[in-house]
Amino acid sequence: MVTLAVSKNSLGVPLDASGFLVAQTDPLPTLTACSWASAKWAHLDDPEVAILRVSAGKHGDTHALELDDPSLVQALVLDLATTMGIDAPPLEWRVTRWIDALPQYRPGHPARVSAWREGVNAEAPGIHLAGAAYDGLGLPACIRQGRQAAAAIA
Repeated sequence: MVTLAVSKNSLGVPLDASGFLVAQTDPLPTLTACSWASAKWAHLDDPEVAILRVSAGKHGDTHALELDDPSLVQALVLDLATTMGIDAPPLEWRVTRWIDALPQYRPGHPARVSAWREGVNAEAPGIHLAGAAYDGLGLPACIRQGRQAAAAIA
Protein backbone atom coordinates (compact mmCIF):
# COMPACT_ATOMS: atom_id res chain seq x y z
CA MET A 1 0.00 0.00 0.00
CA VAL A 2 1.37 3.38 -0.99
CA THR A 3 -0.17 6.59 0.29
CA LEU A 4 0.45 9.54 -2.00
CA ALA A 5 -0.19 13.23 -1.49
CA VAL A 6 -0.54 14.81 -4.93
CA SER A 7 -1.41 18.26 -6.16
CA LYS A 8 -5.01 18.37 -7.36
CA ASN A 9 -3.73 20.47 -10.26
CA SER A 10 -1.71 17.45 -11.44
CA LEU A 11 -4.79 15.22 -11.77
CA GLY A 12 -6.29 14.54 -15.17
CA VAL A 13 -9.60 13.29 -13.75
CA PRO A 14 -12.05 14.64 -11.17
CA LEU A 15 -12.15 12.87 -7.81
CA ASP A 16 -15.90 12.32 -8.03
CA ALA A 17 -15.96 8.71 -6.83
CA SER A 18 -14.19 6.64 -4.19
CA GLY A 19 -11.50 5.22 -6.48
CA PHE A 20 -11.08 2.32 -8.87
CA LEU A 21 -9.94 -1.28 -9.17
CA VAL A 22 -7.68 -2.72 -11.86
CA ALA A 23 -8.51 -6.14 -13.29
CA GLN A 24 -5.85 -8.79 -12.79
CA THR A 25 -5.78 -9.23 -16.57
CA ASP A 26 -5.10 -5.52 -17.18
CA PRO A 27 -1.65 -4.85 -18.67
CA LEU A 28 -0.70 -2.22 -16.05
CA PRO A 29 2.47 -3.65 -14.50
CA THR A 30 2.08 -2.60 -10.86
CA LEU A 31 -1.18 -0.82 -9.94
CA THR A 32 -4.09 -2.94 -8.68
CA ALA A 33 -6.33 -0.35 -6.99
CA CYS A 34 -6.52 3.31 -6.10
CA SER A 35 -8.70 4.68 -3.33
CA TRP A 36 -9.29 8.43 -3.26
CA ALA A 37 -9.03 8.91 0.50
CA SER A 38 -9.54 12.66 0.36
CA ALA A 39 -12.79 12.13 -1.58
CA LYS A 40 -14.00 9.43 0.85
CA TRP A 41 -13.11 11.09 4.15
CA ALA A 42 -14.01 14.75 4.75
CA HIS A 43 -11.22 15.28 7.29
CA LEU A 44 -8.65 14.47 4.57
CA ASP A 45 -10.14 16.81 1.98
CA ASP A 46 -7.93 19.75 1.06
CA PRO A 47 -8.57 22.28 -1.71
CA GLU A 48 -5.09 21.80 -3.20
CA VAL A 49 -3.91 18.29 -2.23
CA ALA A 50 -5.44 14.88 -2.91
CA ILE A 51 -4.61 11.82 -0.80
CA LEU A 52 -4.51 8.59 -2.81
CA ARG A 53 -4.12 5.12 -1.31
CA VAL A 54 -2.65 2.91 -3.99
CA SER A 55 -2.39 -0.88 -3.95
CA ALA A 56 0.27 -2.81 -5.81
CA GLY A 57 0.87 -6.42 -6.65
CA LYS A 58 -1.17 -9.14 -8.24
CA HIS A 59 -1.69 -12.64 -6.89
CA GLY A 60 1.23 -14.81 -7.95
CA ASP A 61 3.28 -11.85 -9.25
CA THR A 62 6.25 -10.74 -7.15
CA HIS A 63 7.16 -7.69 -9.27
CA ALA A 64 5.96 -5.13 -6.69
CA LEU A 65 7.60 -7.03 -3.81
CA GLU A 66 10.98 -6.90 -5.52
CA LEU A 67 11.01 -3.10 -5.87
CA ASP A 68 12.55 -0.88 -3.20
CA ASP A 69 10.26 1.83 -1.84
CA PRO A 70 11.30 4.70 -4.18
CA SER A 71 11.09 2.39 -7.22
CA LEU A 72 7.65 1.14 -6.16
CA VAL A 73 6.41 4.72 -5.82
CA GLN A 74 7.85 5.60 -9.23
CA ALA A 75 6.21 2.56 -10.86
CA LEU A 76 2.83 3.40 -9.33
CA VAL A 77 3.06 7.05 -10.35
CA LEU A 78 3.69 5.90 -13.94
CA ASP A 79 0.60 3.67 -13.77
CA LEU A 80 -1.40 6.59 -12.31
CA ALA A 81 -0.23 8.78 -15.19
CA THR A 82 -1.86 6.22 -17.49
CA THR A 83 -5.07 5.79 -15.49
CA MET A 84 -5.60 9.23 -13.96
CA GLY A 85 -3.45 11.52 -16.08
CA ILE A 86 -1.24 12.55 -13.15
CA ASP A 87 1.49 14.74 -14.59
CA ALA A 88 3.65 15.59 -11.55
CA PRO A 89 5.50 13.64 -8.86
CA PRO A 90 3.83 13.22 -5.48
CA LEU A 91 4.31 15.92 -2.87
CA GLU A 92 4.78 13.21 -0.22
CA TRP A 93 4.53 9.44 -0.06
CA ARG A 94 4.57 6.55 2.40
CA VAL A 95 4.98 2.85 1.63
CA THR A 96 3.39 0.27 3.94
CA ARG A 97 4.03 -3.34 3.01
CA TRP A 98 1.45 -5.96 3.98
CA ILE A 99 2.77 -9.03 2.21
CA ASP A 100 0.14 -11.74 1.59
CA ALA A 101 -2.37 -9.75 3.65
CA LEU A 102 -5.42 -10.20 1.42
CA PRO A 103 -7.13 -13.57 1.24
CA GLN A 104 -7.32 -15.11 -2.21
CA TYR A 105 -10.67 -16.89 -2.30
CA ARG A 106 -10.63 -20.08 -4.35
CA PRO A 107 -13.60 -21.61 -6.19
CA GLY A 108 -16.05 -23.08 -3.72
CA HIS A 109 -15.17 -20.61 -0.95
CA PRO A 110 -18.78 -19.61 -0.13
CA ALA A 111 -19.78 -23.26 0.28
CA ARG A 112 -16.81 -23.91 2.57
CA VAL A 113 -17.67 -20.86 4.68
CA SER A 114 -21.28 -22.07 4.99
CA ALA A 115 -20.04 -25.48 6.15
CA TRP A 116 -17.70 -23.87 8.70
CA ARG A 117 -20.51 -21.74 10.05
CA GLU A 118 -22.81 -24.76 10.35
CA GLY A 119 -20.07 -26.67 12.18
CA VAL A 120 -19.32 -23.79 14.56
CA ASN A 121 -23.03 -23.29 15.23
CA ALA A 122 -23.45 -26.99 16.03
CA GLU A 123 -20.37 -27.21 18.28
CA ALA A 124 -20.30 -23.71 19.81
CA PRO A 125 -23.63 -21.91 19.51
CA GLY A 126 -23.25 -18.18 19.94
CA ILE A 127 -19.86 -18.02 18.21
CA HIS A 128 -20.04 -16.18 14.88
CA LEU A 129 -17.40 -15.95 12.15
CA ALA A 130 -16.72 -12.49 10.74
CA GLY A 131 -13.82 -10.86 8.95
CA ALA A 132 -11.86 -10.74 5.73
CA ALA A 133 -11.37 -14.50 5.60
CA TYR A 134 -15.07 -15.18 5.19
CA ASP A 135 -17.42 -12.96 3.18
CA GLY A 136 -15.46 -10.10 1.67
CA LEU A 137 -12.14 -8.50 2.44
CA GLY A 138 -12.89 -4.79 2.10
CA LEU A 139 -13.58 -2.58 5.08
CA PRO A 140 -17.30 -2.21 4.26
CA ALA A 141 -17.68 -6.01 3.99
CA CYS A 142 -15.92 -6.54 7.32
CA ILE A 143 -18.06 -3.89 9.04
CA ARG A 144 -21.21 -5.51 7.61
CA GLN A 145 -20.12 -8.93 8.91
CA GLY A 146 -19.33 -7.52 12.34
CA ARG A 147 -22.72 -5.85 12.54
CA GLN A 148 -24.46 -9.04 11.46
CA ALA A 149 -22.59 -11.02 14.12
CA ALA A 150 -23.43 -8.42 16.77
CA ALA A 151 -27.10 -8.44 15.78
CA ALA A 152 -27.17 -12.24 15.95
CA ILE A 153 -25.99 -12.28 19.57
CA ALA A 154 -27.98 -9.25 20.75
